[in-house]
Amino acid sequence: KMSKEGSVDGRSFGSWDDILSETIITDSNNDEANERMEAVGKRETRQLEMFKTIFLGMLLVATVLISWSVYSITESGEDSQFEKHFQDQATRLLQELSMRFSNAIGAIHSFDVSIISHVHSLNLNWPFAFVPEFDIRAESILAISNAKLLTFLVKVDAEGDKGRTNFESYVQNHSAWVEQAYARLPAVANHNHRHLQGGADGSQGIGLTDFNATLGTGNGATSVGNTSNSSSGMVDDDEDGAMYNPMANSTRNATTGVFPTLFTFDENSERITDVANPDYYPVFQCHPVPPNLINYNLQSHSLFGAEIERSSNTRSIVVGQMVLPEMTASRSVGGYDTTASNGIISSNVTNIYDHSSTSQITQGNNRQLDESSTGLYQGVDPYIEFIYQQQPDSGPFSQVTLPIFDKFSEEESLIVGFVSAYFFWSDFIADKLPDTVNQVICVLQNECGQVASFQVNSNQKAKYLGEGDFHNPDYDDLETSFRMQDIVNDGTQEGIFSSHHVQIDLGYCPYTIKIYPSKVMDDSFDSSRPYLYMVLVMGMFIVTCCTFFGYDFLHERRNKVVMTTARQTQKIVSSLFPAIVRDRLIDEVGPVFQRGSVVPPTPRVKLRTYLNEGEEKEIEDNKPIADLFPETTIMFADIRGFTAWSSLREPAQVFTLLETIYGQFDHMAKRHQVFKVETIGDCYVAVTGLPDPQPDHAVIMAKFAHLCLIKFAATVKNLETTLGPDTSDLGLRVGLHSGPVTAGVLRGEKSRFQLFGDTMNTASRMESTSKAGRIQCSGATAKLLRDARSGDVLIPRSTTVDIKGKGVKQTYWIKLTRNPEDGTPIFRKSLSEPVVGQTINIPIVADQVLPKYIPNPSKIPDTVSENQRLIDWHVEMLSRLLKQIIGSRKKKERIQQRRRSTSMSFRSPFLATPMSELTEIVEMPKFDKKKAKNLAHLSTTELPPEVQKQLRVYVSTLACLYQGDNPFHNFAHASHVTMASNKLLSRVVAPDDSLYGDSKRVPKGFHMRLHDYTYGLTSDPLTQFAIVFSALIHDVDHRGVSNTQLVKEGTEEALKYSGKSVAEQHSIDIAWQVLMDPALEKLRQCLYSSDEEYRRFRQLVVNCVIATDIFDKGLKDLRNRRWDVAFHQHQDDKTLDEDDEDENFNRKATIVIEHIIQAADVSHTMQHWLVYQKWNERLFREMYQAYVAGRGGEKDPTIGWYNGELWFFDNYVIPLAKKLEECGVFGVSSAECLDYAMENREQWQKKGEEIVEGLRKKYCGDLEVQTKTSL
Repeated sequence: KMSKEGSVDGRSFGSWDDILSETIITDSNNDEANERMEAVGKRETRQLEMFKTIFLGMLLVATVLISWSVYSITESGEDSQFEKHFQDQATRLLQELSMRFSNAIGAIHSFDVSIISHVHSLNLNWPFAFVPEFDIRAESILAISNAKLLTFLVKVDAEGDKGRTNFESYVQNHSAWVEQAYARLPAVANHNHRHLQGGADGSQGIGLTDFNATLGTGNGATSVGNTSNSSSGMVDDDEDGAMYNPMANSTRNATTGVFPTLFTFDENSERITDVANPDYYPVFQCHPVPPNLINYNLQSHSLFGAEIERSSNTRSIVVGQMVLPEMTASRSVGGYDTTASNGIISSNVTNIYDHSSTSQITQGNNRQLDESSTGLYQGVDPYIEFIYQQQPDSGPFSQVTLPIFDKFSEEESLIVGFVSAYFFWSDFIADKLPDTVNQVICVLQNECGQVASFQVNSNQKAKYLGEGDFHNPDYDDLETSFRMQDIVNDGTQEGIFSSHHVQIDLGYCPYTIKIYPSKVMDDSFDSSRPYLYMVLVMGMFIVTCCTFFGYDFLHERRNKVVMTTARQTQKIVSSLFPAIVRDRLIDEVGPVFQRGSVVPPTPRVKLRTYLNEGEEKEIEDNKPIADLFPETTIMFADIRGFTAWSSLREPAQVFTLLETIYGQFDHMAKRHQVFKVETIGDCYVAVTGLPDPQPDHAVIMAKFAHLCLIKFAATVKNLETTLGPDTSDLGLRVGLHSGPVTAGVLRGEKSRFQLFGDTMNTASRMESTSKAGRIQCSGATAKLLRDARSGDVLIPRSTTVDIKGKGVKQTYWIKLTRNPEDGTPIFRKSLSEPVVGQTINIPIVADQVLPKYIPNPSKIPDTVSENQRLIDWHVEMLSRLLKQIIGSRKKKERIQQRRRSTSMSFRSPFLATPMSELTEIVEMPKFDKKKAKNLAHLSTTELPPEVQKQLRVYVSTLACLYQGDNPFHNFAHASHVTMASNKLLSRVVAPDDSLYGDSKRVPKGFHMRLHDYTYGLTSDPLTQFAIVFSALIHDVDHRGVSNTQLVKEGTEEALKYSGKSVAEQHSIDIAWQVLMDPALEKLRQCLYSSDEEYRRFRQLVVNCVIATDIFDKGLKDLRNRRWDVAFHQHQDDKTLDEDDEDENFNRKATIVIEHIIQAADVSHTMQHWLVYQKWNERLFREMYQAYVAGRGGEKDPTIGWYNGELWFFDNYVIPLAKKLEECGVFGVSSAECLDYAMENREQWQKKGEEIVEGLRKKYCGDLEVQTKTSL
């Protein structure tokens, strides 16, 4: 250490150990400028954000208000349209209903009048007023009125001439009309018959016999016996030939088929003779003819009888109550339930209709109902059932009763009978709605407390919904209704009926019809237009907002770009130019006038003004920016061996090294007030003493150079794991010189700050004549160091240096540190040794290698220590390839791999020797799209720690198996071959851009085309791993002599392998034996997951390693013949079938794989001249060493070394390089290999003899002495 402290111009310096201290120097001017810029930016940003917030709020409020207004107006318009449309259709529906009802009443009344006229015309006496062809007359009336049943009732007294006895006889005598009716209307009869016997769909109906049986006999009733088939009452059935006989009951008249007496029904719906009434209104004639209902005293019916009595008392037309389907327990809401008791209503029905609903039936009547009765009937009401049979599933119906008078004169006329018609209300409701109306609800109610609801669809019959009001209460305000009185008020009462002295009884259960819209109808008018218009309005505002914010975004982005560019420009200017030059650049631009204020020019303006990329006007109008700096120290630092090293690497690896090293230099320069000038290739140029004067500029630069050497040595060692072998062999040589220099901005194209003058030239000369790992300085720099009391770090160089233009000069080495023991400086004795006295101490753990395979285990620690960085690099590279293998497998295959038994991990070679496994063609796997996709996404693939550990053990064991005494065939050369094979593979995996087309993205089908283009190498990671693996093991346990010598010596290996490729087969067996060790089970399971992968991996390794035997004539002939078949005979043959194409594809793939390993094995001949010299020298030494030991043949290798190299270039290296280019899969690497091979051959032809002579002098004498001593 220095014991003194020196000072220069009053500035003192500490000891030389301060070389490791770092003082952070900040640029106050930069900070102030940045603070001003940030303050202005923040103020303007706040104002802009406030304006944007206000504008956005106003725009948002306007958008909401206008959108809501548009939505409300549009929706209101739709509602109005809906209401208007409904009112129109409701009015139309009511008009249609009113018209149909009026027509129906008018038609029935006309029939009533026709009966009276008929009786008068024939002078008939009541009740003996038979109407001939009643069915024909009634049919026309039914068609007009939509009634389903028309009944002619006559008044019969209990006794007398008009008594029941005479009437019953009269009916029997005139009963033939029934048979005639059925005969004239077979369709009607058949319809009734089918309805009773069974439906059209095959369902079980009501049989005539069964129907008669249900009437039975009750208390005091005439019994119903067995039926008799009278021919007079039979009508053929069109469907099945069965005969329908409405008069088949034996208790009826066998001739007439009519029940002989007036009857009624008891509580059990059984027929009994009616004798309890003073007068009767029996069913005399009707249409359609109801079976077994002729002579039924309708006056005895609890509901219809009351309505007849009401009509008789009021002498008016009575519209009766509704008979609802819900009134019977066996009837469903839609109509008659044909599933109960084969279509017959069961006898356990409690009531046909609700007794409570009849409380208003008898208002104004003389008859009263039995309030204590549980129901009007306990069984079936046959009359109601017959009416429902006429039109099932039609909802409620009502009876319309019209009185028949004996005279036309109102004063003298008596009621002698009635005409009863039965209407289903669903027939009155119009089915003429247009298609635009989906659905309306019609509610029919009367003042007797009955309510029924119907659903009316367009062009469909009204559908009965059920008893009650089923309309949606939301539409109460849209109700449209009319009452029965409306028909009278319109003049119908007087206009139609007044001439016949008949009026409608408006006091009996008056009806009201109400029409409501349905939700379905409402929804049909609810379109998406309100939302659409609202969205359109909002869209317009959104577009406006987007336009505003888009403009704001572009403007803000422009501002950011401007500010970023300004900062970057300032940073670039600060890094390119010293502060004083930078300030002059900024200040001389001048102020910018903006809106009446002076704004300092932005860095962009300044850069455009002074660094305008070649605008001559700017250069002419402005003075050059240049200064003379009289006291500076310049450093040149160059990487020794970089040119040869970079020739072996990919461009990305080259730049990784330079960016890493020079990035660290830049960081240190910034912290030590050293100004970086530029990098020229791999040369780093820096200066001290400018732009600000630095009295201690020489000391600062010496310290900086020292730090650069230390940082460089540590960096290249760390990078060797990723950048490959020989990276740590790179060295940094440094040269320093002090003196005046001219510095300034050289404007024009790509303006930059540069130094000029003799000081620059001398500093460059100091670097070029320096040595790796040392700092050489000129006498001027040495004088400044002595003046600074730091002269004891200088060591005069033993040889002088010839400096161009200055002659021979004495230069000095700057020591890095001192040895504590003897005080002498420590330098690197060799490139493999660490700097500054550091040593490598790598602990060797027991499980780092497999000692049982190592012949001399005592050398394991030394071997692993010497090759530790190479081992790390191999592990890193092979791990990456293993990750590709794992990632390419499908999920199912990975699961099978984990479950696979360990037996697969212990495999022996298939045959006795690897040579016997050699095949002409290695079959490549077919293209798998999923595997190719998996290969494109390997960022998440992880290698299990156990696998990585076992991989390290395997590589370390191989390193120990290599013969360390071999100068050439050693682990270092295997690493060199491995790196060359990996480089060639990378060129195969990443070919030129011809497959990409014009697109920047990977086109569709790219991976498949790449698979075909590279013969499957890119899509099969196992093949890639096998190639690199083969390069690693191809010289394991090499004995340092040729195969010919091993055969000549008759070694054990030569006998085992029959003298064929002895060293290569031996390497395969040794490496494979280690790989099959049980301790490496996880590694094997990761490497191959099936028998097929195992066999293919083994085959690839055998073919690759055997391919490195380039002197076997038989193998050479086989390869040449295979090359001709693949690339000459079948190159343009388009007649090959699919199998031949696959075979030729695999043949080409095998050739490419073997050429990769062959080119890698002799890659030093196709690389930089210095690399070729290095390995050529090592090979010469190994062969001469074998010759001296008596194992190299009788001929001294030095005698024919020169010509032998030329022959090797001409007959193997250059043809191999040409084949690489002819394969077409190696991209630029093939041309690069050929160019280097040609250049090296030319250099060897010029300098080879001289080089051989130098090698002879260097090694021959020493090797002879060493060998004889060892012998």
